[in-house]
Amino acid sequence: MLKERVINETVPIQKIYDEEIMKAHFSSETLPSVPLVYKIQPGSNQARKNLTPTLPSSSSFDIPDAYQSTNSDETFLIYDKLVSCKKRVLIFASPK
Repeated sequence: MLKERVINETVPIQKIYDEEIMKAHFSSETLPSVPLVYKIQPGSNQARKNLTPTLPSSSSFDIPDAYQSTNSDETFLIYDKLVSCKKRVLIFASPK
């Protein structure tokens, strides 16, 4: 469940880990044996990194749908215009 959330959510990995530990309702005897997040984070970081698009080498690229709206499906990409053959203006903002 932890790896799935790291891959599918943009929430910081530490926060996801803390939430999952709280949901597990470990006993006070078991809790000390739970691995610390820094021991599992390298694998989590790699899983998330594998899903992140590579940086483009030119201004001509498509912006994936996942980057055009917020997690609550509000518009995030407000403005996208090619102003010359090598310059592009992107404005990202949310209502909040």
